[in-house]
Amino acid sequence: MRNEEAAPGGGVGAAFILPLDGEESLAGRNENSVGRGPLSFVNTDAAIARSVMVEGPGSACVIRPIRGLQPGHTTTRRQGSGAGIMGGVPDRSSFRRRVLAGDTLLGAFVGLGSPPAAEIVGRAGVDWAIVDLEHGFGTEGELVATLHALETTGTAALVRPQSTERLRIGRALDLGAAGVMIPRLETASEVREAVSYLRFPPAGGRGVALLTRGAGLGAVAHGGVAALNDGILGIFQVESGLAVENAREIAAIDGVDVLFVGPADLSHSLGIPGQFDAPAYRDAMERVVAACREAGKAAGILLYGTAALRDHLDLGFRFVGLGSDAGWLVDGARAALKSGREISAPAGVAT
Repeated sequence: MRNEEAAPGGGVGAAFILPLDGEESLAGRNENSVGRGPLSFVNTDAAIARSVMVEGPGSACVIRPIRGLQPGHTTTRRQGSGAGIMGGVPDRSSFRRRVLAGDTLLGAFVGLGSPPAAEIVGRAGVDWAIVDLEHGFGTEGELVATLHALETTGTAALVRPQSTERLRIGRALDLGAAGVMIPRLETASEVREAVSYLRFPPAGGRGVALLTRGAGLGAVAHGGVAALNDGILGIFQVESGLAVENAREIAAIDGVDVLFVGPADLSHSLGIPGQFDAPAYRDAMERVVAACREAGKAAGILLYGTAALRDHLDLGFRFVGLGSDAGWLVDGARAALKSGREISAPAGVAT
């Protein structure tokens, strides 16, 4: 395993590699060392207060320090956000537990179809990112690479599939998504059916295949498949007046972890397109939050920046999207060009 980045005060030599077949210290490993097999890492150096993570598929990996981790924390992902590797299978249940515990988790949508763009978003420090196959530019063809890119940063990698079909949901999970966001459902019966697609039998109807990323690429035997259900996050969007009406019944369904307001669709459905300050829209949000609070679930929403973040947190939202890779690219490009035009314009000429 190659020591690519040294952390201040001692580097990654304070880490340990824990293969499935034994324990072996990384201290003193040279530039040509290679680690093989499912791995777990722990930082024991209190001076640097960091952990390490694996980057890249296959047996040749790169160790990098992860910001913000406490000494002794065992993980291959950002603390509390992603998943460690347990028994060769990503343990995603810790992130789901944080969601259901009511932690405030900030995230973003990634829809450019670009793994490097997704990695940039992850490296910015978001807790979660949703690969958007419904409205984004990407397809299932780029999904594995995009999930890999997010996972290297410690960000919980989620997917919004292009439809609510069983095969589309199952495909996203098989490719390694830590959870899925399901759009455009309005009734409890529709949601119950979709929840069944998230879970292996006997709890649900997800197809069983052991040689998938979602099942650890063969690391899980048949007897352990059902336990993987506990780590899958179920996010269900509220995008219509009918869904708001049914929010209380939907939130009570086991497997519905987040009710996520889609502002654009919901405002259009209510006949007040884009009027996010309208009383009818505010009332709809409050009803969704109340339904989540009663059922012990998380209320989520996509905002367009941070101007309204405090208000939505006070309202009760805890799973909050702050934007998207495409939106941030547009905003950054426009701001840079506007500033450049102003600076370069001749004196007295309006830009």
